[in-house]
Amino acid sequence: MFLVFASPALAQSKMDKAAARAASATLIAKADAGEIFMPGAWEWGPTARHERSGMLCLFASNASANSVTINDPEPTRGDDVSCRTVVGGAIFSHFASRASLVGGYPNVVAMAPQALKARLGEVKSYSGKTFDLPGKDMPPLHIERFMTDQRGALLYERVAVMDMGDWVITQRVTAPIASGPAADRLAGINLGAIAASMRSQ
Repeated sequence: MFLVFASPALAQSKMDKAAARAASATLIAKADAGEIFMPGAWEWGPTARHERSGMLCLFASNASANSVTINDPEPTRGDDVSCRTVVGGAIFSHFASRASLVGGYPNVVAMAPQALKARLGEVKSYSGKTFDLPGKDMPPLHIERFMTDQRGALLYERVAVMDMGDWVITQRVTAPIASGPAADRLAGINLGAIAASMRSQ
């Protein structure tokens, strides 16, 4: 994972772990999510662990681009959350949703790609290099990749949905088309890290 963050296509700088943990605490406080996320750090920046699901959010060192969001109001507040980071111009968003709140994994598989297409307008299938993690180590996972022209900029788009039992993980990635292979690889590694963190919950 560290080599991916340091790759030329998605270059990032390392971060002091004490500073990264403090930055994570600030992100969580800004979202009023102190009872929902636990702050942490890794060598590339802050981390935040969603306490209920176990989803681990990995953030890059660019604090201005990082965010934690609580998407559902009371009484379920904290059962539908997301985190966002930007790595070398590629935007990574991860959502943890309680399965009962979003209609279960099959419903999200059906709806998430359609919602992305509706937002983007005309899309084409992505024809660049992709990286899939070994199936034996991953839970049920659905991935769709697209190319889209947004105001003259050709972009790589990815949406992935992962079944974690009581929780559904949705991943959305946007990157310049030239960074598509690197973004796709990092996206897969991030999902592997999330699955591992949730299994250890």
